[in-house]
Amino acid sequence: GKMCDEYFDTYIRVNHRDSRTERYILNQLEKFFRSDTWLQSITTRQVERFKAARIKDVTPATVNRNLARLKHLFNTAIKWGYLYENPARPVKLLRENNRRLRYLTKDEIDRLIAASKSHLKPIVTVAVNTGMRRGEIFDLQWNHVDLKNRIIEVGDPKNGDPRFIPINETLMAALQQLPRRIDTPFVFPGKDGGRLTDIKKAFSGARERAGLDDIRLHDLRHTFASHLVMAGVDLMTVKELLGHKSTKMTERYSHLSPKHKANAVKVLDTLSSEASEESVQSGG
Repeated sequence: GKMCDEYFDTYIRVNHRDSRTERYILNQLEKFFRSDTWLQSITTRQVERFKAARIKDVTPATVNRNLARLKHLFNTAIKWGYLYENPARPVKLLRENNRRLRYLTKDEIDRLIAASKSHLKPIVTVAVNTGMRRGEIFDLQWNHVDLKNRIIEVGDPKNGDPRFIPINETLMAALQQLPRRIDTPFVFPGKDGGRLTDIKKAFSGARERAGLDDIRLHDLRHTFASHLVMAGVDLMTVKELLGHKSTKMTERYSHLSPKHKANAVKVLDTLSSEASEESVQSGG
């Protein structure tokens, strides 16, 4: 309703770099609380029902982000004199278990690409070879792709600063085969040449045909990071490529590098053998 629009224009646009995601969250809220006067009539019970409905579709972390946005919207409405108390305040956030780290094996990647329709194939290839987020792939424009120097510039909505991802051979081949439309700047445009907004249907079909029902598009980002770590790439490099703000997010992948860690401590074998020789020579 009106409050949502005012909140978006006055608060979100000014304070949030990634306002498109926030607008999407507000749309979800508006869809659920259908009413012109929903602000005054909304109850804690309705907020609990919203929470219960959302958890069927999205992760606990996403539900919590939605609830946090709703709580803040109500607090802002109180500040602006539209409301006396916050009906979302008593609603508890969910316990988050974001340790789901499903990544695809090489065989599964091949199966998914083979099962993808022609417009989805290059999107999957980009996701697996760059680790870009869904929104970043949808935002990607040709002027961010430097085929000559083999670099993609990603405008990072979470960090503010852009990051640069090198283009490998697989990605190079996929990008070179893509048709460039004159009527749009986007690498993967929607039907009307505007920004692509959804590939759920195409991805869901490909996933089903490949027999990979448990995967999400975001798991392709996990796949990118997981394979780098398993190949021995250091976590700081992976952090930079993924555009993580802190190493905490990247550390989720550290358990995938046992071989790398084993090679690291092997370095110390030379120390101990020299040390034992010295102790023999010195008689103790």
